[in-house]
Amino acid sequence: GSDFFVYVVGISIVRNISELPQSDHGNERLSHMTVAGSILHGMKEVEVWLQTFAPGSRTPIHRHSCEVVFIVLKGSGAFFLASSSHGPNLGKPQEFPIFSNSTFHIPVNDVH
Repeated sequence: GSDFFVYVVGISIVRNISELPQSDHGNERLSHMTVAGSILHGMKEVEVWLQTFAPGSRTPIHRHSCEVVFIVLKGSGAFFLASSSHGPNLGKPQEFPIFSNSTFHIPVNDVH
């Protein structure tokens, strides 16, 4: 049950995902949950998120100062990656189809 937790230096190691806080980051068609992260769990090198997108929803164009790995559990859609993310002018985004059981990664600072 949810009463069982393992603690290391005050941080729970085993957590029930259904009890973690969720946010929509201002987008009511998105559900975001930090499964493991710096603020809530003391992580220093990695964060793990669980996100659910409503049909037709998307995130704004952005980039991260780290590599990002996606695992698509179910559904389908499109992923857009700028062809030239590092120069002063972004290139035309390239579209990649995503589908159930697919995975993809984004290099550091690449706009997507």
